[in-house]
Amino acid sequence: MAEIKYNTRQRDTILRVLKAYKDRHLTAEDLYDRLRQNGCSVGKSTVYRYLEALTTSGSVRKYSIPGLKSACYQLADSGCAEHYHLQCSRCGKVIHIDCNEMRQLIQHFEQQHHFRIDMARTVLYGVCADCEE
Repeated sequence: MAEIKYNTRQRDTILRVLKAYKDRHLTAEDLYDRLRQNGCSVGKSTVYRYLEALTTSGSVRKYSIPGLKSACYQLADSGCAEHYHLQCSRCGKVIHIDCNEMRQLIQHFEQQHHFRIDMARTVLYGVCADCEE
């Protein structure tokens, strides 16, 4: 990962919020709102700049989600390229799964259709068990 050149209290606060919501995708606006709710006086432009720097460094993943105008961000863990992501369309929760059947499906795409899936960027959408109740 590339080194981010600045180390500020705002940066640390942004990282803490991303860690607190590591199982959710947040827009820059969501992150800004949560920072303000916690009493952090950070500007929107700082949030956007820092999210882009974190994305470039590989510390954060950036997603485009159908139906949302804004990009979403999530703290990346080192294993995200090795498992699959399910996201609840209702509450936004992200579930990380490691599933043999999915691995077989990915192998099928590679072998039969000559198409390599980027697992770190692949998200399947549906409704989680909590929201289904």
